[in-house]
Amino acid sequence: MKAFAKRNSDKTIRLFFIGLAIAIFGIFSYNAYAKTAAEIDADANSTLKRFYNEVNGSQEFTSSAKALLVMSGVTKAGFLVGGTYGQGALQIGGKTVGVL
Repeated sequence: MKAFAKRNSDKTIRLFFIGLAIAIFGIFSYNAYAKTAAEIDADANSTLKRFYNEVNGSQEFTSSAKALLVMSGVTKAGFLVGGTYGQGALQIGGKTVGVL
């Protein structure tokens, strides 16, 4: 019984460290995928165009909004520990006032 418990705890510890390594790699590699403000703005505009083309009533829905936060790219990952990362643009009156 002790051998079984030892083997399972070793496996759990290895899986924990693999997950930790993946999370650390994701933190340090995040800047490698960062886009410029102009690229984020272009992605946000294309996402809005696609939204308007594919969803019925979308223009009426967004016409009453004071601002739109368009997250054109969101990435999720998880293994024991999860996380999300995304880039987007804040638009007021059809013009981008900030990028995230």
